Amino acid sequence: MGPEMASGGIRHEAALWITFVWLEARIVDVERRTIRAENLIILTHIKIDVGMVERRTGAHTIELFDADEDALGASVVCQVRDRCSGHRVPFCDKRVPAAQYRPDGDDGRGHKFLIGSGSGGMMHFDSDGVDIAFLDTGGGAGKLPVLLIHGFASNVETNWIKTGWIDFLKSAGYRVIALDNRGHGQSQKLYQLADYGAPLMAEDARRLLDHLDIARAHVIGYSMGARIAAFLALAHPDRVGRLVFGGLGINMVRGMAGTGPIARALEADSIEEVPNPTARTFRAFAEQTKSDLKALAACIRSARAPITAEMAAAIASPVLIAVGEADVIGGSAEELANLIPGARGITIAGRDHNRAVGDRMFKAEVLSFLEAA
Repeated sequence: MGPEMASGGIRHEAALWITFVWLEARIVDVERRTIRAENLIILTHIKIDVGMVERRTGAHTIELFDADEDALGASVVCQVRDRCSGHRVPFCDKRVPAAQYRPDGDDGRGHKFLIGSGSGGMMHFDSDGVDIAFLDTGGGAGKLPVLLIHGFASNVETNWIKTGWIDFLKSAGYRVIALDNRGHGQSQKLYQLADYGAPLMAEDARRLLDHLDIARAHVIGYSMGARIAAFLALAHPDRVGRLVFGGLGINMVRGMAGTGPIARALEADSIEEVPNPTARTFRAFAEQTKSDLKALAACIRSARAPITAEMAAAIASPVLIAVGEADVIGGSAEELANLIPGARGITIAGRDHNRAVGDRMFKAEVLSFLEAA
């Protein structure tokens, strides 16, 4: 079926493929409005009015059309895929009683579609009681997926979308998965020290792979995300293919000093009250990403499980380490590479901690590294 569904009078600009499970299923005429959607989810029921949900990348409220209890309780009988992205959007794969339908877009499997968020494809899942937002581009047949883990005070949009990483890896044929770490972005905000720490956050990443039925993935972590990726590789070596540490070199082993001033900077009433220039930079970045400052303060105050030289040497995955030449936060990539058997360290010329993220040379080196798998 092409860009126009004649039977339903529904017109949209992106061509969609529709697969019906039951031949008797039909879409009744909604005749409410013209729909332009990147992702279109259709609920239908044999000989019962259709329930329809529209999702756009812009922030707005999703409207559910003609959805009575029968429609909401129906088994899903169709699947829609955006021809441009190739991303399938199944609403659910089993009967969802009307009583279980949630207006925030829960599909009954713990896989929730954001409503009115402007997220452009972010979804949620439950990670042992913590709500975690993630992006999944789909596609990538024949290659290991790539899991992206962002840095402190950042999020999927800032670390991976705006820097071009998502599009870059997609264009290279990879399925890309990226999560907002707990306390960050659109994931749940937590305020206790025990709610954070890299080993715990690594389990969020592992549970996301479980949720998506991904047995193994390449992992790219930046800054704090590199530390999380290291713990993921140590705890679950069978789940990690190739491993990239960006923005964190030898200081992964030496640890990060000065977390107290950064936490106090995040807790200050305003950035004008922050005298420490490094802490002030963290505060400014957190404000730029519209982060929950108190959640970030708890995150950075939390007990930071150390990675020793012996632990680094035990990482079994092939490792690439990339740190900006002017990065005073990450430390030497080459020094860390010397601790990990077979690892390679590179210096990103002329880049500091923040500006190294989207560097073209960094991307090219990572792609070459992944393609060597």
